[in-house]
Amino acid sequence: MRLPDPQSERPRVRLRINLVGVEGVTVPLLSTGGDGEVLQDVKISAFLSLPPDRRGIHASRVYEAILQLTNDRRSWGLDQMATELSVAVLERDLGCERSDVVITARLFEPTTSPVTGRAVYLTSPVRVTATSVRDGVVRPVR
Repeated sequence: MRLPDPQSERPRVRLRINLVGVEGVTVPLLSTGGDGEVLQDVKISAFLSLPPDRRGIHASRVYEAILQLTNDRRSWGLDQMATELSVAVLERDLGCERSDVVITARLFEPTTSPVTGRAVYLTSPVRVTATSVRDGVVRPVR
C-alpha cells in the first residue's frame, strides 16, 4: 500500500505562497556568554516560499533542521543561528526559492538587586530574523 504524498502532488489551482512553514517550535538552548552558561527556551519559526506547482512543504524536514542545529553545541549568537537555520531549511527543500526564519527568546542578564544586594537576572525579549534565497546556490540575504 502506498501512502499519498500531498506535498508533492500538483495542485488544482496554481498559486505561489510566500510563507508556508512551522511556527513556534520551542526548544531549550544552552547559550554561553561572558558570565557562563544560561539555559533558555527559544521559539523558532521557519517558513519557505511555496512554488505554484506544489501543494505543500515537507514540515518534517524543517523540524529536522531545527533539531540538528539546536543539538549542535556551537556557541552561536541568535543572529548567526537564525542565518544558519535559514540556509539549512532551504537546502533541504529543493523546490523552494526562499526561506525566512524568526527566533524569539528571552535573554537573561545577571545583575545585583539594588534593594537586596542579591544576584538577580533581568530579562529582555529578543527577536531575530534571517532570510536565505536560492539563485543558483543557497545564500543568506544580508
